[in-house]
Amino acid sequence: PSLITVPPHYSIYLDYSKRAKRIYERYTDRIESFGIDECWLDVTCARRKLEDISEEIRHTIKHELGITVSIGASFNKIFAKLGSDMKKPDAVTLITEDNFRDKIWKLPAADLLFVGKNCTRKLEVHGIETIGDIAKTPVDSLEGWLGCRGRDLWMYANGLDKTPIDFYWNKPPVKSLSNGTTAYRDLMNNDDVHILTAALSESVAARLRRIGSKAMGVSINVRDSKLRTYTRQCKLRIPTSDGVTVSEYAMKLFQDSYNWDKDTAVRSISVGVYDLCDERSAMQLDFLSVIV
Repeated sequence: PSLITVPPHYSIYLDYSKRAKRIYERYTDRIESFGIDECWLDVTCARRKLEDISEEIRHTIKHELGITVSIGASFNKIFAKLGSDMKKPDAVTLITEDNFRDKIWKLPAADLLFVGKNCTRKLEVHGIETIGDIAKTPVDSLEGWLGCRGRDLWMYANGLDKTPIDFYWNKPPVKSLSNGTTAYRDLMNNDDVHILTAALSESVAARLRRIGSKAMGVSINVRDSKLRTYTRQCKLRIPTSDGVTVSEYAMKLFQDSYNWDKDTAVRSISVGVYDLCDERSAMQLDFLSVIV
């Protein structure tokens, strides 16, 4: 009853993000966004010390925009992102090829980019608790537990990420789309889930049609009333941008994996599509599946 609500100012938030990027452009043309308010910068072209450039950017944003930034400065994108989270709200963290083992390996595995809650639980089962544990684990073992993501995490933990930073004018192609929501009440059965899934699927399909794409895969993310999360996905035989088709696959994924007798009520659902292709692309159709 005593809750005080404060209206958001998204337009202002977005404006400050754009103004910050204009400051970044003074230093490099390799600027890659990571969300609304984070960017990777490749400043090797400046031929100056990394820590000097970082401090200059921090002071410039504070002086010109009146806000603080936390900067991670490193020799690759993964460690730069990690460094930006280590000191807040107004600091620069330098991670080098000489000191990353001392600075990073003692941190929790969950601090490494792309290690989510489910991945953290899988790692803990095998006694892996820190980033250093990931780095020291045989890569074949990680691949066996996590699939191809295991090799990626091993490379990240050992400082072997060589992913380049794109030019700021290059817009990366859309690889996936999703839409999700938290229900106003817990969903108690398949009918409840279907109503919400159908609405989310149509929203995602409309976005596909708007960008002129079709999807080769459908995914769902389900969170129950105990805040446990389930993620499932499947490939399609024929690409689609049809909301009914997306909904049918989403519901099949849900029904194949969710057991109402064992699992609790559903709190939120997200429907996504991935592996996108141009809607005009030619493709070989399956004659039997068309006429059935």
